[in-house]
Amino acid sequence: MRTLLIVGSLAVLASPPAYAGFLDGNELYKTCSNGKNPNAEFHFQDSAQCTGYVEGVADTSSVGNCLPERVKAGQITDVAIAYLASHPAKRHLDASYLVELALREGFCTN
Repeated sequence: MRTLLIVGSLAVLASPPAYAGFLDGNELYKTCSNGKNPNAEFHFQDSAQCTGYVEGVADTSSVGNCLPERVKAGQITDVAIAYLASHPAKRHLDASYLVELALREGFCTN
């Protein structure tokens, strides 16, 4: 909900703080797991959502500088899924943060 603030003779349209993240690690892991399961009801949609999410994080974070030139979307998605699978205690955190950690751990040398 936006609020109109009047400061002196200046009107300012203010918005509440942005939401920290759309998905947490549990939700992303479930989506990605369903995407890898050909028997899941929305297999293709979940697979596309998972890959698109991981690609988006890679494209918009500094970790993109660490990725090898010829890395494929499927490869970075596999790295992210493996990280989520092996770190269940962290899945309550924002999914974008976890994907960045996974890619940094998997591809960055420093």
